[in-house]
Parts: sequence; C-alpha cells; structure tokens
Amino acid sequence: MSAPGRTSTSSPRPRRRPSSLAGASLTYGPGSNTDWDWISAAAGAVEKAVLTTLLLPGIATVHELQKAFDLGVRSVRVATHATEADIAVQHIAKDRDLGMDVSGFLMMSHMASDADLAKQAKIMQDAGAHCDYVTDSGGRLTMDGVRDRIRAYRDILDPSTQIGIHAHENLSLAVANSVVAVEEGVTRVDASLAGQGAGAGAGNCPLEAFTAVANLPSSRSPWWCCTAEHELGTGRSEAGERVLSSSPA
Repeated sequence: MSAPGRTSTSSPRPRRRPSSLAGASLTYGPGSNTDWDWISAAAGAVEKAVLTTLLLPGIATVHELQKAFDLGVRSVRVATHATEADIAVQHIAKDRDLGMDVSGFLMMSHMASDADLAKQAKIMQDAGAHCDYVTDSGGRLTMDGVRDRIRAYRDILDPSTQIGIHAHENLSLAVANSVVAVEEGVTRVDASLAGQGAGAGAGNCPLEAFTAVANLPSSRSPWWCCTAEHELGTGRSEAGERVLSSSPA
C-alpha cells in the first residue's frame, strides 16, 4: 500500500510465455499470448527445425495436443515426475497415433536412482516414446550422476530408442553435464540462447557455450562429429526429419 498523498510506482508483473502446453494459469503464471498464438507464429518462422512442444499430463489434454498438431507441432515431450511415467501412457499413445515424434521427459531425475529412473524410461519407451530424456529440472545432477543414468538407460532400453539430456545451470554444470551425456551416447541435447528459460531459477544449458565446447579440438575421438544417424543437438524422427532440441523449459 502506498503512503498517503503518494502513488505507487510498482508495475504489474510482466506476463510471460508458459513453458508447457496449457501452462497459463494463476498458479503457473499467465501468458502474454495464447498457446495457439505462439505456435502459429513459430510455425510461420521455422524452416529447418521441427516444431516441438512440452506437455504435462494433468495440465494439457489430448484435445489441446490435437490442436497443437493441427497448427504445425510435430514433436512433443511428454513430461512427468521421475517416478510417474505411467501417467504419460495415454498421451504418448495419442502422439504416436498422430504420427508425431515423441520423447519421454522424466523431470527431477536426481530424485530417482539410476536403476529406478531407467525402469521409468522403459515404461515411456514401451508406451511408444522414440526418445527418453534424463531431465535435470532441479539442476542437482553432477557429471557422475548424469553418466550413471545414461548408462542405466542404455542397459535397459532398446538400441533404437534415443536418449536425451536436459540440463539446468543451478550448479554451473549444464554444459559439462551435456558433454558427458554426449560422450555416453546421447543424441539429443537441449540448450537455449544464453541459457534463457525457467531452469529452476538458474536457466538452461547455454547454447553458445555448449556449441563452443563441441567445436574444441580434442585428443579423444571426435564425439562432436555428426553423421546422418547421430547429429549433435538434434534428434531424428522416423521420417528422418531434424528435431531441434532447443527448449527453454
């Protein structure tokens, strides 16, 4: 409340873009535009990338997913807590019915052991996910934690199932964690310009720094070299389209 005779100079809290489909609310924050405005604008601008959205079961519905598809979205991350993969089965099945590229997105991955997280990833794979992510949305994992989880995924998942890494910058380890993940065979790396994004308050893996590391000469075999089947920073759908992994969630 302002003092008598004075007016408040505080400004309304700026509205932002929600980080997931149907994420605008009093709880998560209102968006400055609707999901459909954002998706339509992005669909009109992308040329090489595959337009991607994030969906949280219980917040977004399959009906909203259908509308996103109609507007041009062709890839989706279905996100759950690290121990709740089973609530994503219906949404993953719908994504596959639409012919979309689908990733299972196990958030707060530090809260499950490597073996338990891998079992959850397999639930998503068996439901139809093309790719399973280690999603460090709490920004808590260190390099060993990332390495152990990627290896556990590879031990239990089908060889054809891709693995992704989504790192946050809370410990300033997002680039290091992403590099370790690629060395362990990850084929999708999430990053954003200047690390912009929610990132548990600290931001995401900064695209510029990750790209710089990827281009450094190395005495090891060049993990940054791209082939038709393994392209750094992108995934491949079954149709061979490029999937941009650059999401500020």
